[in-house]
Parts: sequence; structure tokens; C-alpha cells
Amino acid sequence: MTKVTKPVRQAEPWSLAETKAQLSEVVERARTDGPQEITRHGKPAAVVVGIEAWRAMQAKREPLVAFLRRGMREIEVERSADAGRDVEL
Repeated sequence: MTKVTKPVRQAEPWSLAETKAQLSEVVERARTDGPQEITRHGKPAAVVVGIEAWRAMQAKREPLVAFLRRGMREIEVERSADAGRDVEL
């Protein structure tokens, strides 16, 4: 009995229907080959990534408050002494 092998998938996105039918394969490819793009109605909809890649992305994240605090120390803000213009109401 000959073993039937699936064709090697190139770097093309998976359709949602393919993903549903071959979820195990999509997950395995995400683990071994990198992020797998999924399309819905021909348009990019989602990406499946392996857990190692996900954890690496999460480890690099900085809380928004810390980012803003760090950024505000680096920004010098000068305020104009101009009082604006007179507006007739």
C-alpha cells in the first residue's frame, strides 16, 4: 500500500474552509514553519502562530501605562505664551 502525502503548502494563506478541515495541519505548520494566515471570503482574517512565537511576542509587550510614563519623560513640551485670538461671539 502506498502512502499518500499531502502536497507541500507554499507560503499562501489558508482559506477558512481549509482551516476548519485541516486544523491540526495548520497548527503544526504554525509551530514548525511560522505564522499561518487565514482568509475569509478571500480577505485576510486571522493568523495562527505557534505557542513559542506567541510567548515571545507577549514577553516583549510593555504595559501601556509604563510605555506612556517612559515616553513622557523623554518628551519636552513647550507651551506657547500666546493667549490665542479674540473671538467675537
